[in-house]
Amino acid sequence: MSARPMPCGGVAEGAQLSLTGAQCYLATAEDALDGWYARQTAQGRTYVADGHEAIYFIDQLLGELHRVRSALIGEIRADEDERAARVDRLLAEIRADHKAATATVDMRSEVGA
Repeated sequence: MSARPMPCGGVAEGAQLSLTGAQCYLATAEDALDGWYARQTAQGRTYVADGHEAIYFIDQLLGELHRVRSALIGEIRADEDERAARVDRLLAEIRADHKAATATVDMRSEVGA
């Protein structure tokens, strides 16, 4: 597309989420936007190309933000499922302990009667 380098690489699978890629696309779009407003042609580049690049990198930014958002939603849902399972186990243990304690009290009441 341009002489401007494509600085924003992908993220490794399983890596912790980060907005670094989005920040990179934003900075690159800002640079291209500055070129658009400078209205100059230099070293084979035109300000029109800069305008198109600004749009391209804004689109890349939005895509990166969407990717991070989607992945974060997945992580939050998985965490909610894990917490719900822990709460269910804890409640089951409490109910079992309560049932056992109630049975012990009932047995003592019968013996004493």
